Amino acid sequence: SWLTEYVMQERLSALPLQILSVALIFTAWNGVLRGFFIGNGAGFPVVISVILEQVVTLAVGIPMARILEERGAKIGALLQNASFSQSFAVQGFCCGILAGTVIAFVPLLFIYLTSHSYYKKKNGKDSGRQREGLIQIISVFFICLLPIVIYGIFTKGNLFVEQIFFRQCMKDNLSSGAVAKQWGIYYGKYKIFTSIPVVLTIAMGSTLRDRVYSLARKRDTHHMQNIIQNVFQASMAVAIPLSVMVGVLSGLILDTFFPGQDTETAAVLLMAGFVTSVFFSAAYLLAEVLWGMKYHITILLCGISAFTIHVGILYVMLEMLHFDILGVLYADILYSFLLLFLIGSAVWRKCRLSLRVLRSTVSFVIASGAMTVALLLLNRLLAKALTGAVLLPALILTGFVVYFIVLLLLRGVREKTLYLIPGGKLICTLAKGARLL
Repeated sequence: SWLTEYVMQERLSALPLQILSVALIFTAWNGVLRGFFIGNGAGFPVVISVILEQVVTLAVGIPMARILEERGAKIGALLQNASFSQSFAVQGFCCGILAGTVIAFVPLLFIYLTSHSYYKKKNGKDSGRQREGLIQIISVFFICLLPIVIYGIFTKGNLFVEQIFFRQCMKDNLSSGAVAKQWGIYYGKYKIFTSIPVVLTIAMGSTLRDRVYSLARKRDTHHMQNIIQNVFQASMAVAIPLSVMVGVLSGLILDTFFPGQDTETAAVLLMAGFVTSVFFSAAYLLAEVLWGMKYHITILLCGISAFTIHVGILYVMLEMLHFDILGVLYADILYSFLLLFLIGSAVWRKCRLSLRVLRSTVSFVIASGAMTVALLLLNRLLAKALTGAVLLPALILTGFVVYFIVLLLLRGVREKTLYLIPGGKLICTLAKGARLL
């Protein structure tokens, strides 16, 4: 309550935080089990868990947000406070986050319990070594944890800083209700949908850090470069069209998931800011490479540099240029680009990657452009004939078909890379049947 009232300056946000506090417990347990499987070279359970978490979060969070928003509106009408509906809506989506973390934990726990004896036999027991003392274990734990915490603050803590800046700078220009509404649109709609490609990219590259670490220890630079290039190309082959699709279909997406609401501002944010999905996806993926090569300090310095510049840009946008939530959006776009530029430059220096990594992204952009044209035409032709619930999945499916056909015609992706994409085996089979591969 103290944080929400005096730091975030939004007392009613204590309601969603009560639910998130429970979700944090399951998030921690998920982190432990995912680390166990990744450490043993088993990335498949982790990928399934991450994807399952996001699907359940959206499937439960969006309808719960609608239900609780209606309940909050009734309570707000009695107490003469319109902010209750927004707070209850966020609380509903937090229920989805809690459900996602719980559902993601269940299969991980089941696989761990059924395979623990196998990994115990496989790894064997440490022999000839003394047991570490409790103080030594705790000391090493916090020494290893410190750079991770600092890196998380400078890469993901920017949302907290953005919220504080926005509320402080806007309190004299906008009413408290308008400030809460704009931030709710930014975080509850823009950030949610632009994070989907990022989460998928992280899931696809979840085992990259471990593979890079193993090859770096063997000094197998050539093999390591090939793995980095293949995983990066496969991830961008999905992240780029998915991000573009979020921007192009922003109006339809928002109208489908939030019927009856004013989604004009959110649509503008998504159309202008979908590029952050690409930048953050690439930055986080390349950060995994540096992490696997044990360049922790390099990642930390990149995060500090990008974060510091981001804070300066945010101040200029809000305090000097007097932008509203669009100022936060522009600062977020520049921040994601800076983070990618700094981390990408570091990876380029450490790994000496081939220029074909950059050339491959040109093909993805061209194919995404063709997909955009097809989506705009189909949306205009079918918008009046089909409901949003039917039209949206139809356009998404059609968009990916057009995208991959153009990409294969451009020879922008290899068969080996396609197999790293979810559903890549089916894509290869269909492409060979159509003689596109």
